[in-house]
Amino acid sequence: MPATRRPREFVPDAMPTTGSEPQKQWRAVLLTSLLCGLPALSPVFDFLHFLLPLAPFYFSVTLGQKRGQHVCLFAFIIAGLFSVLAGNIGNAIFPLILFPVGFLLAWAMEKRKTIAWAGVAATGAVLLGWLAAGLLFWQSTGLNPYSQGLAAMDQTMAAMAEMYTTSGDFSPEVVKEIEQGFDQARQKMPQIFPALLIISAIVISWLNMVLGNHLLERFAPERTIWPPYRFWRLPDNLVWLVILAGVCTIVPVTAVKAVGLNSLLLMGNIYFFQGVAVLFAMMARWNAPKAIRIFIYIFIFIQTYSIVLLAVLGIVDVWKDLGNIYKEEETP
Repeated sequence: MPATRRPREFVPDAMPTTGSEPQKQWRAVLLTSLLCGLPALSPVFDFLHFLLPLAPFYFSVTLGQKRGQHVCLFAFIIAGLFSVLAGNIGNAIFPLILFPVGFLLAWAMEKRKTIAWAGVAATGAVLLGWLAAGLLFWQSTGLNPYSQGLAAMDQTMAAMAEMYTTSGDFSPEVVKEIEQGFDQARQKMPQIFPALLIISAIVISWLNMVLGNHLLERFAPERTIWPPYRFWRLPDNLVWLVILAGVCTIVPVTAVKAVGLNSLLLMGNIYFFQGVAVLFAMMARWNAPKAIRIFIYIFIFIQTYSIVLLAVLGIVDVWKDLGNIYKEEETP
């Protein structure tokens, strides 16, 4: 069971009107505008699209829902004009898709919803936003967005295979093995593409929830009711879905195996995040120096097999409290 922690009081719109309040709001507009507008300049900043819910989440909690909405509206207008001037009109669409996710997270915190509820709701909101954008794309171009996304993934895999085989001095046997591995992955791609889409939505939700809550813990601790990330835990019974998904992958029925494979990938992704939380809890318990923590985190995340190890770590934590967080006394 998760550690018992008494939630703090959330004050939704009780921000005092002080002389510095307009400066805070315009600073928020500037930061949000940069978050929305920079990707229009160069693909180097495309990663900021994943962080778009962070601004409405953080500013709606710290400034209040109404002020947060006004900040995002002004920022959207500024970033939209900037995107048009930069010749990248499509960049203005992303805030429309992902801003509602941030507002939903802020509402969930105000209504004292659990982390699990907020994560599921935010993931659903991301998927609904993508669905709306996909339908708009289909109506305007006549192209199937799902097929286009699948084709883009296939091209990416082909480019990666070529990069790996040409960037190093590999023997012909190793080159052949690399090509076979990528060919098998490309053949499996149509089967696992639904899971990859949902995993992408989960990553966006998780990333913005963790970063947003961390910013609140640091700069406005009285505003958040959620504990630090290292205390986040999945329900124990969820492990049965992993077992069920594993069983489905060995059933000699194509449709059932496809469902099992996609479910196994999804659950592996979810338990990977659980494993990361356990790792953070262990580092905090051991009181490891910051430099050593950074080294360990970098080393783990650059190793491909670490994803599997962290997922296993998250599953093992169901039976063994690796972070020793459940024994802590209730926070007064």
